[in-house]
Amino acid sequence: SYGLAVVCDDAPDAIVATRKDSPIVVGHGADGSYVASDMIAMIDATRDVVVLEDGQFARLTPEGISFTDADGNPVTVHVEYIEGTRSGEEGAGIKVKGTIHWVNAEDARDIKVHLYDYLIEDGDGDYMDRVNRDSHRIIVGKAEPFLAAAARGERFQFLRQGYFVCCGDREFNAIVGLKDSFRP
Repeated sequence: SYGLAVVCDDAPDAIVATRKDSPIVVGHGADGSYVASDMIAMIDATRDVVVLEDGQFARLTPEGISFTDADGNPVTVHVEYIEGTRSGEEGAGIKVKGTIHWVNAEDARDIKVHLYDYLIEDGDGDYMDRVNRDSHRIIVGKAEPFLAAAARGERFQFLRQGYFVCCGDREFNAIVGLKDSFRP
């Protein structure tokens, strides 16, 4: 599953967002267009939001948002108006499931993250036939600058992922993942 928001060097004023089995919400307000994993994250900017469907793409610019399918064909979307959603407001009934934490690209540091899954997959028969070839994945990404100085053995929680331990120079091993309550 993924929820992506991408900025390209060739078009720095545009963000392209898409999703598969993870929430992505987009909205347009007076000061521009916004993307988040939950509508509450953009409530100060706009209350008009669109929840992307799997495989839909949104191109966000300061002027507005366009929506397409994976082949680039325009699609019709339905805008939702979210009213009374702040905690403490009368009628606030939306439970926040998470927010996106943005990392400043100019200050971010490269890191390497080791993710682990089950070594043997469920099933019958010879266990050698059930070895999970993807039980160890390495992801290279960006992180807050303070992680570059992390000491070996120091532990961190990476948002929406789990707990990780520093195992070397800007390398982190997964200790335990967080429960994922998202259901499409």
